[in-house]
Amino acid sequence: MVTRTLSDASRTEQSLVNYYTAASAHLDSSRGRSAVTHYVCRICRYITTNADFHVCKVCYHSREKHEAVS
Repeated sequence: MVTRTLSDASRTEQSLVNYYTAASAHLDSSRGRSAVTHYVCRICRYITTNADFHVCKVCYHSREKHEAVS
């Protein structure tokens, strides 16, 4: 149980690192472009830009538990 919890936390943390790295790299260059929609899991806070998903990769909650953020 502890191993799975730490593994899930690690995947969530990696999604945040990827998200903020990409946001930082494109902060100035994205002005005037259409926004990318991010889907944030309200349970574990995992972030993805993949619109074609049915469950969270980390906590396996349904798509309805995600919030779309542009």
